[in-house]
Amino acid sequence: MNIKNKKILVIGGGKVGERRIKKFIDGGGKVTIISESFTQIIKDLHKQDKIELINEKVNEKNIEKWLKNTYLISIATNDLELNKKIADIAKSRGILVNIAQRYQLSDIIIPAHFEKDDILIAVSTKGQSPRLARQIKDKIHDLISDEDILWLKVQNYARNRIFALLKNQKEREDFLKSLEQNKNLKKFISKNKLDEALEEINRLISKIN
Repeated sequence: MNIKNKKILVIGGGKVGERRIKKFIDGGGKVTIISESFTQIIKDLHKQDKIELINEKVNEKNIEKWLKNTYLISIATNDLELNKKIADIAKSRGILVNIAQRYQLSDIIIPAHFEKDDILIAVSTKGQSPRLARQIKDKIHDLISDEDILWLKVQNYARNRIFALLKNQKEREDFLKSLEQNKNLKKFISKNKLDEALEEINRLISKIN
């Protein structure tokens, strides 16, 4: 989902809201947080001019004044009944809704995720256990090795090079698959020699008729 330069409203300035905010900032959203209190990290983000803070108590009667031009609202207060009322109001105005720990009432889910070089991994438990989602995410993060990152670079380089040479999709897939068994590539990647690995790709491509 593209949220770049779109207005994102976060209701709740606690730890859950904090995690949401970081993801919205990474996505390029224009983030506003409304709450009576904020974590120190949220305050620091405000000092860095990355977010806007509104120090006010939210209820179903005053929420409407902040909804204008909002693309997405993420609701993370401790009052589950209030969360639902705000969600209903936002949905009636065509605004996308995310409610922390209420997957069934959300238009979108916000999974635990991380990026490692060009690899993006997202994990969701459909709102059942955000804590477990983060734990699984951390386990997967530790499984991705430097060799995996190099293989990605090699595969991407090869894919771009052969696209014009091999018109048939199966031929392209077979070529890319064959790289995984190439002894020279395995050796170069295991020794973190990316340049030599790319040279091997060029050598193999030169043999394509």
